[in-house]
Amino acid sequence: MDYASAQTIQDRATKVLGEASALEGNSEIGTYYILLGEPQLESNKAAYNKAKNLLNKIPLKKEIIEEDAADDFAEELSIYMQDHGVTRSS
Repeated sequence: MDYASAQTIQDRATKVLGEASALEGNSEIGTYYILLGEPQLESNKAAYNKAKNLLNKIPLKKEIIEEDAADDFAEELSIYMQDHGVTRSS
């Protein structure tokens, strides 16, 4: 969520919360993963933290992954998918 303004960060988090909330009660949803990147601008960091707090209100089993942990997450997900017979399509 590296956006140009604090308001854009908040708007995006609100949109994601709404979309995820619409999935509540869907038995096919497992874990809802959210990848976040901390903003470079110091002036947007407070909005980023507020957005993370908002995303924690998502009424699903969720995992928020910070951008600096994305490579590890991708590796874990790849292994999980291989272990469960999910293959890459070309």
